[in-house]
Amino acid sequence: MRVLMVTPSYYPILGGTETYVAQLTKVLNQKGICADVMTLNISSKWSPLNREEVRQENGSKLFRVSTHNPRVFNFHGHSPYSEFLNVHVIPRPSFPREFDNYDIIHFHDDTDFTFPLCSYLACKKNKPRLLHLHTIPYTYETYKRNPLLRTLLRKVADVYIGLSNFTMPFMLGLGLPKDKLAILPNAIDTKTFRPNDNKRIDNLILWVGRISRAKGVDTLLEALFHVKTATQLFIIGPVERTSDKSFFPEVQHLIRKVNDTTSHKAVYLGPLHGNTLIDWYQRAAMFAAPARKEHFPITNLEALACGTPVIAAPVGGVPDVVKDRVNGLLVPPSDPLALASALNTLLENKKLRESYGRKGKEIVEEYFSWNVVAEKVIRLYSQLLNARLHKT
Repeated sequence: MRVLMVTPSYYPILGGTETYVAQLTKVLNQKGICADVMTLNISSKWSPLNREEVRQENGSKLFRVSTHNPRVFNFHGHSPYSEFLNVHVIPRPSFPREFDNYDIIHFHDDTDFTFPLCSYLACKKNKPRLLHLHTIPYTYETYKRNPLLRTLLRKVADVYIGLSNFTMPFMLGLGLPKDKLAILPNAIDTKTFRPNDNKRIDNLILWVGRISRAKGVDTLLEALFHVKTATQLFIIGPVERTSDKSFFPEVQHLIRKVNDTTSHKAVYLGPLHGNTLIDWYQRAAMFAAPARKEHFPITNLEALACGTPVIAAPVGGVPDVVKDRVNGLLVPPSDPLALASALNTLLENKKLRESYGRKGKEIVEEYFSWNVVAEKVIRLYSQLLNARLHKT
């Protein structure tokens, strides 16, 4: 079986979809499935490069498709391509010819419709196609208010994939047939993210994410004013500077206030990656994720894989992973008092923390490891190929 992963952006651009595609491609190849990657050749999000690149990378072939910006079609700074077709750059028209060498075409990401749309218009090859809707809760309104885009969406794939049960109403709301929908969750490398209880610090609370109001780090800092046990809170992640520019100064103010007026210590470490980040998951007594808005955060999986219990808000797909009083605690979003109560519960009960941590690791290994998720993907591919074979 030969599979082509098609994603609008890829490394060195970093993000959840790019990481998902890289990991899935790697695991499929390890399992004997030939998986390659095709992406737009862009230097950053929607900055096109008008040249072709084909090279081997980590055991896979990587196609970077030449692109250009449709400035000639811009009107008063607005592009009808991006506004009406959710297309930000134009690829070379011959790229679908590469599809001839593959049995399955697996499209990723719904923030840009370039590849699914152009491949559909260029050639309707008799190949099973999947569209992985990684961000559908955020792009839903774009598709909902655009009947043309919604009609095209329903035509470009044989199967549409959401990340959690939370995404099902969004997919149905866009008129996608229920028999063409599948749920495949995010996954984690459980060989890389694993516990090391020798590092565990009993009063260390960890928060990891993008510093934005939606992620709720301010709720966590406010909760510390109601926590009894002296704690250390470490905050890791990049600052979101594109939307609410006043939020990070608010966070910095709360950090100073916690340090000046309580027995707690709060520290912002900035963005961390790789083994350094894993080390912090392993040190933490608990991971706090009181987000106001989420889809399917990978950070909860990373913490649980390291045996660290999670306190989270039941938003988006979070309840698919964090089970209340099983591998952590669920609290309402934007509720510092409820969060403080949950923090107190775990800070005061080491056995409970250890029990939740063990169960969390078991749940991740059983349902959210890359080995398990990749096997589900392979079964889905096989079902599509068998169905297509019986039609011909």
